[in-house]
Amino acid sequence: MRHGLLAIVLATTSGLSQAVEFGPDNMFSFSGFALASFGVQDKRCLNCQWAGPTEGKQKIWADTILPGRPIENVSTQVLIVQPYLGAKFKLGQGFKFETLLSQRWRDGFVDGKRPYDDRTGSKVDIPGFWYEKNVTLSHEDYGRLTIGATTTRSWAEADYPFGSNLGLAEAWSSSGAGYGLLTNAIRYQSRLFDVAEGDLVLEGTYDRGETNFKKNKPSFFEFFGKYWRGPLELSL
Repeated sequence: MRHGLLAIVLATTSGLSQAVEFGPDNMFSFSGFALASFGVQDKRCLNCQWAGPTEGKQKIWADTILPGRPIENVSTQVLIVQPYLGAKFKLGQGFKFETLLSQRWRDGFVDGKRPYDDRTGSKVDIPGFWYEKNVTLSHEDYGRLTIGATTTRSWAEADYPFGSNLGLAEAWSSSGAGYGLLTNAIRYQSRLFDVAEGDLVLEGTYDRGETNFKKNKPSFFEFFGKYWRGPLELSL
């Protein structure tokens, strides 16, 4: 429970729209953000779980609390860095080929110490997963086809009223409705359709996930649509 919190953001930049472009015909782009936050929390219990912080949450004993652990006031520091490196190539006849690579690194301290480390010493946000590692083929008349690692569309979209797309949400996208990283995804996004004096775009995503499972064959489907007409915006 947090009764007191002080946070200072040193630098944030988000989105490829603010990217620095370079190279022949500006074919390469670089953007990203860096975050450093400092906070004070009260009534914090460190290492209070009997099974440890890395225990799977689906197990009934995962949140069992050790008796007699002290409740303290603590200071916290969080450091996050995420760069984006992109490239785009014009193929002729209106086709464009793009690539995007992005990873996130983080570190954190409580009273100057790491209370636990559930990433085995790695500073990568989620070891074994890329935020973006994909290629895209696009055309104004035919839409966009993306293959590779990316984030779920539901995470990128603002989760109203908890977040917004008005520039008020944090650069590290904590306002998304559905946090998720896709590893072997195929995503198709349609071209813009003129519908009832507005614009409509449709999108479908499939991800086969981890392919090394022996028994289970996981798969992920996500469908997304957005309609704009003047100030009206509808997402589904």
